[in-house]
Amino acid sequence: MKAFAEKAEPLSPGDFIGNWMRLMAPAAEKAGPQDKLSWADYIIRLEQANVANSLDNLKTFPRLRELIASGEIAIHGAYFGVATGELSIRDEASGKFVPVG
Repeated sequence: MKAFAEKAEPLSPGDFIGNWMRLMAPAAEKAGPQDKLSWADYIIRLEQANVANSLDNLKTFPRLRELIASGEIAIHGAYFGVATGELSIRDEASGKFVPVG
């Protein structure tokens, strides 16, 4: 996330990390600019936006969409703050990450 936020160049044009970083562009748009956030808070916001973006990407798979629509499965987004040790689950209705426990 930090490398993406700093607009770092991938190690090579075809490397896995470079390709993965390109997938984060929609998440960065959702996260918005850093504005008045500290750098650490901005990275957290970017990371959480990437979780939401990953959920959106999963929902583009037709079979998975069918299973979700039928109620056979549900997908959830979670965020673990390594520095804080806090686990948060994304509330689907509000889009906010709510601490567990």
